[in-house]
Amino acid sequence: MYPCLFFLLRLPQRDFACREELQQSDVERWLGFITFLCEVFGTMRSCSAEPFRVLVCPIYTCLREVRVHMHPPNQ
Repeated sequence: MYPCLFFLLRLPQRDFACREELQQSDVERWLGFITFLCEVFGTMRSCSAEPFRVLVCPIYTCLREVRVHMHPPNQ
């Protein structure tokens, strides 16, 4: 892995770990975090021109949380 990529993804890893708190405290930063993950996935490629598949699960997790946040299940 490229050294700059390590630093690039270090902060999003931290944000992903505390995403529930981030969603509650700063919705704009939470949405910016999700946007950043999607942009990294859509833009950056590995040496073999593959997308960073490791981001697929975190992106789907975050998008599912956005959907639940926007349309909470009936209680």
